[in-house]
Amino acid sequence: MVRTNEKRARKKAIVARAAIKKAERASKPIIILDHADRTNDTTFVLRELLEQKTQSAALPLFKDSKAVKACGEAGVGNTVEVNVGAGTGWRDGGPVKVKGKVLWVGEGKYVGTGPMRKGLHADHGPTAIMKVDGVWLQLTTFGSSLIDEDPIIQFGYKPSDFDIIVTKSKTHFRAVYEKVGEEIIIVDAPGQCPADLSVFQYKNVPSGVYPITKK
Repeated sequence: MVRTNEKRARKKAIVARAAIKKAERASKPIIILDHADRTNDTTFVLRELLEQKTQSAALPLFKDSKAVKACGEAGVGNTVEVNVGAGTGWRDGGPVKVKGKVLWVGEGKYVGTGPMRKGLHADHGPTAIMKVDGVWLQLTTFGSSLIDEDPIIQFGYKPSDFDIIVTKSKTHFRAVYEKVGEEIIIVDAPGQCPADLSVFQYKNVPSGVYPITKK
């Protein structure tokens, strides 16, 4: 029997390949929803996109203050090698070593323009943007969710600049990205808050607690 983690690894690879293939024919970005990542730093999707050698993917609002600091020390226009992600929990996938060019470093502050944050002051803290092979990686100090275009357009880019965009918002992103994207693909990657409760190992759960146990 194939173990559960092996099955999930295969699913991530299939999703990444499918997104890359669909993006070749799409007129708008393919949106990958990393549904289980509520900490904004799991590395499963990032690692898979790099391994699949995607040429044009954006991963906004990836939380890693240490990586931001390393980018700042390297300076804009320079190349930096740094471990990113996996700073909050045992289901985060472990850090990924990346090497890329620093595109931008500064304070991630702006006034929101999207439907849910219009007029509100957003603050992602010290922020950096790297180009890692074909991945546009936005590193932040404070966690947040990609629910509108601001984390992209406020830094001088457009969603249409990318073939693939990764979001870790469960639902709120749909108001904007169902229009921005050609298609939304939900990936069953591990994380702190998966929708599939069967992936957890439970102890001391009484019988009849739906959907964890049966009567």
